[in-house]
Amino acid sequence: MTQKHVKMSLQLYQVDYKSYLLDFKSLSGEKEESDDEGASPLAQTPVNQSAAPQPCSHHTMEFFEMCAALIIQLAR
Repeated sequence: MTQKHVKMSLQLYQVDYKSYLLDFKSLSGEKEESDDEGASPLAQTPVNQSAAPQPCSHHTMEFFEMCAALIIQLAR
């Protein structure tokens, strides 16, 4: 079983005294850019992959699953 990592950058904005906006950015397959000074990669989750590693593959589903898991945890 091969392991791959899906990376994301998170940036939190306070809209008003009790509302926040969380900005998600997928970092999979790209180098972290230095112009995103405010954003920091906080979540990195290994994802099991049964097939052979595929270069240039998309990680859309894994990215959205991580976003959903984070939203659920923050809502508690």
